Amino acid sequence: MLHCPYCGTSIKEDESYCIKCGKKLPEDRFNRVKKKVGKQFWKLPAIVTGCVLLSIVLLYVTLEIRTAKAKDLYNKGEEKVLNAEYQEAKELFQKAIDYKHNFNQAQHSLEFMDHALSIRASLEESTQFLKEKNIRQRSILSIIQKTR
Repeated sequence: MLHCPYCGTSIKEDESYCIKCGKKLPEDRFNRVKKKVGKQFWKLPAIVTGCVLLSIVLLYVTLEIRTAKAKDLYNKGEEKVLNAEYQEAKELFQKAIDYKHNFNQAQHSLEFMDHALSIRASLEESTQFLKEKNIRQRSILSIIQKTR
């Protein structure tokens, strides 16, 4: 079977020009037998490989940026904890988790902040109760003193 030596299309024996690419065919039939196939096929795997590699590099860079941002937020949260600013620290830990979902340290710190905030609320409630109790005792004492 004869083929165009330029594009690989099947041709008839008596044709002078290729039907597909339009180039003049060689006069010698032995040159028409040679099939140039695969000339363009190397490009597709190269393009696919290039796209895959580019995607992997972009994904890696994106994950590294997100990890760095999460670590920065986590460090800022730790500073807030040391300054006893628990609500702000909790928000920073939550943002760190939003940037990196599998950030275990931030998740544990977030749980710790929940406990710390509930303990702080209990302490404030207890303090308020003691203040009210102290005010009641003073008012009772003043009533007792007035009645004497």
